[in-house]
Amino acid sequence: MKVFCLLVVLMLTGCANTLVMKDGPLDLNDPINLLVTPVQSVGVAATRNVKDGAITIVEAPVADKCISAEMYPGRIRWNGLAVNKEGEEFFTQFVLSGMYKSGEYRFSVIIEGDKEKLRDANVVLLSSKGEFVCNFEGVLAMIDAARFRNERAYRAETIKKEGSRVGKRHRMSGFEKNVQSWNLYSTYQGEVFTPYGDEDFKTIARINPGYNLLDKVVLNGKVTISTNPIYTLWTIGSSIIEGMTAKSQGWDYMSQLPDRLMMGQIVEFIGKLRLEVIRQLNEEKEVLKILVAKKIDEEKSKETIVAAKVETPKVETAAVKKNPKKKRKE
Repeated sequence: MKVFCLLVVLMLTGCANTLVMKDGPLDLNDPINLLVTPVQSVGVAATRNVKDGAITIVEAPVADKCISAEMYPGRIRWNGLAVNKEGEEFFTQFVLSGMYKSGEYRFSVIIEGDKEKLRDANVVLLSSKGEFVCNFEGVLAMIDAARFRNERAYRAETIKKEGSRVGKRHRMSGFEKNVQSWNLYSTYQGEVFTPYGDEDFKTIARINPGYNLLDKVVLNGKVTISTNPIYTLWTIGSSIIEGMTAKSQGWDYMSQLPDRLMMGQIVEFIGKLRLEVIRQLNEEKEVLKILVAKKIDEEKSKETIVAAKVETPKVETAAVKKNPKKKRKE
C-alpha cells in the first residue's frame, strides 16, 4: 500500500512546467518562468514591464539552426536572457517580426530594462526548455540546464561568453504599442499578448506539451482503477514508466520524434541555400543596375554628340538654296 501511495503521489506531482531561475528576474515579485509552452509561443508574455512600456527593443537576426528545429506554424516567440557588466539580469523575449532582404529572420528583441543599463549587456536566445543558447551571429552552445537555473555566476559567465552585444543593435520604436494592441488572453502560465484570434488561440491552448510526468501520463498512460488493487497498482506503475520515458509533445527540439532535430538540420541546410541564392540575386541586381545606368549614360552621350554636329546654319543654307526668293523676302 505504501508503494501504491508513493506511485500515486509521483504521478500526481511529477515535475512542474517551469524553468525558474534561482535569483533570476522577477515579475511583480514572482520569478519569471523561462519555459516556453505552445500556448506561450504564439504571443508575448504580458509582464508588468511590457504593459508599462518599461522595456528596450532592438532588432536582430536569428539563424535558422537556432530556431528551425523548434519552429512550428504560428510560433512567434522564444525567451532569452540579458546580463550587463554589473551582473544585472534582464528577462528577454525574441519575437519573430519579419525577414531581412538577405533572407534572415528578423526578430524584435524585447528586453525588460533601461537602455542605459543595457549598453554593455550581452543577450542570448534560449531554447524552449533551456537546453541551449544562441546569439545573433548564429553561434549555438549547449548548456547545463540545472546550473543555468540555479547558479547566477554560471548564467553570467555563459551569457557574456556566448551572447551578442545589445548596444550595437538598432533600436525599434513603436513596437511595444503594436504589441499592446494585440489580443490579451489569460493562460495557466500568465497573460499573453497575441495577434491571433479566439479560435486560433484556443486550438493552440488545447495542446498538452507533456513537459512534466503528469502531462505525459495523461498523453501516454492507460491508468485503470479496478477492484483488484494489484491490477490498479500495475496500471499506475506502467503508466508512470511510459510517462518517464515518453517524448514531450511541445515544440521543443526533442519533442515527439528524434528526427525533429534532424529536420532542423535539414532546414538549416536549405536555409543556407536560400540565403546564398538571395545573396547572388542581390549581387546580380546590383550588377544589372550598374549596366543599365552605364547604358543610359552612353545613350545620352551619343545624343549630345549628334546634336552638336547638326548645326542650324547649315539647315538654313540648304533652305536658301532651295527657295532663295523666300529668304530674300524675309
